[in-house]
Amino acid sequence: MGAKSDGRGRPGSAAGLLALGLSGVLLAGCASMPDSGEVNPVDSSQRADADSQVRVYGVPPRKHEQPQELVTGFLEATTSDDPNYDTARMYLSKSVKRRWDPSTSTTVLSDPPQVNVERTGDRAQEEYTITLVGKQVAKVDAKHAYKPDERPYKTAIHVAREDGEWRIDDLPPGLVLGVSDFQRIYRPVNKYYFAELGPGKAPRDVLVADPVYLRKRIDPVTSTVKALLDGPTNWLDPVAATAFPTGTKVADERLSLDDSNALKVRLTDRAAGINGEQCLRMAAQLFYTVQESASVSSVTLQRAKGGDQMCSLGREQVGRYAPDQTVGHADRQYFLDAQHRVVSLSDVEKTPARVAGPFGADGTVNLKSVAVDRAETRAAGVAANGQSLYVAHMQHGAALGEPRVTSRAAAGLTAPSWDGLGDLWVADQDPDRPRLLRLPGGRARRRRSGCPASTVSASRGCGSRPTGCGSRCWSPRVTASP
Repeated sequence: MGAKSDGRGRPGSAAGLLALGLSGVLLAGCASMPDSGEVNPVDSSQRADADSQVRVYGVPPRKHEQPQELVTGFLEATTSDDPNYDTARMYLSKSVKRRWDPSTSTTVLSDPPQVNVERTGDRAQEEYTITLVGKQVAKVDAKHAYKPDERPYKTAIHVAREDGEWRIDDLPPGLVLGVSDFQRIYRPVNKYYFAELGPGKAPRDVLVADPVYLRKRIDPVTSTVKALLDGPTNWLDPVAATAFPTGTKVADERLSLDDSNALKVRLTDRAAGINGEQCLRMAAQLFYTVQESASVSSVTLQRAKGGDQMCSLGREQVGRYAPDQTVGHADRQYFLDAQHRVVSLSDVEKTPARVAGPFGADGTVNLKSVAVDRAETRAAGVAANGQSLYVAHMQHGAALGEPRVTSRAAAGLTAPSWDGLGDLWVADQDPDRPRLLRLPGGRARRRRSGCPASTVSASRGCGSRPTGCGSRCWSPRVTASP
């Protein structure tokens, strides 16, 4: 990798990381494994584009390391592939080392944080405050949900002497990473939970995706299962539920698939008293969630004590819980033409034709995006300015009607989407009031008992509004946008 070293394990004056790589050569059908090579320091730019086979490890603090170098080394160590951040903890004082929790949150900056040093205290104490400065672009919370959040970033890290060496004795919770490190370290994963259909509706075995970010190379199967057991993220929680009893944990330190790609999971006593149907629902959540990380043939749940089997679910049975179970194999595609009208094209047609109704042949509104329901009788379209959502039937003479949702933001509304139950989803990208809305059947309901007609306060479900909106009041569910 050729990084220039100062002879003390770090490139130049900046803290470094050690990258251990494996590369194979394929010649004439034969693969060879290298039997020699060096461990070399690399800098941030080299890490960002590192091959997926490369593992990056932090460098421990050196003797008599100065405060700025100490903090820089700590930040570098937090970007390594160390499962438990053991090397990063070497930079912390004894008391902080025990309580520091890197999983609390992750702050994502446009670039790695700038490190500025400010001396505090008297000469005898020789204390230092290190200021981290940058441009924040997003936050990842304790449930691994990624939320864009642009703002100036500034925080302080305090450094003091301990046993003759500088150590960090006060720092903010969680991690601080640049975008390039975040993209290298984390992977997007969909967790799956069951949709809650609202008051008066029977529960259905319909799974919905909950997108999160998990560390790439840190035991992907185990980390994915544990993230699922943490429950839905805050933005999805008002409209989804898990089949796992509260407090259920994995009994094993590490999970893996066997030779037949079967996954066996031992669960703690919290799940001991469940019935067979609930067990199958839990297994379905695991099946589709783990499928994001590895190809699974079956999921078997077992009790931690004695290892007795609770239930097992294979590929043949899991289809009844599929997120897209109501989706057929459509032979007709829908899209917008150059005049922003909806057209359709089937497998046997050579040219697209405009659909009937106000979104197509009747042409009363220009569209930015469109979604057609599963029955292919209605369409939901966002107007060209992005600020109005309409729903109309695809038939001649159909009325456009009033907008179902409007946005005040310049960014406007996202593209709409119909789910497998015929409900319509859209997000409002207003930075002052981000909202995710579900319109049952594509219709906005009128207010009931004085409750709001179209929105619920961001990040809270209807039942938790301080205005007295009870669980019997339905309005399009809203949370902070993902």
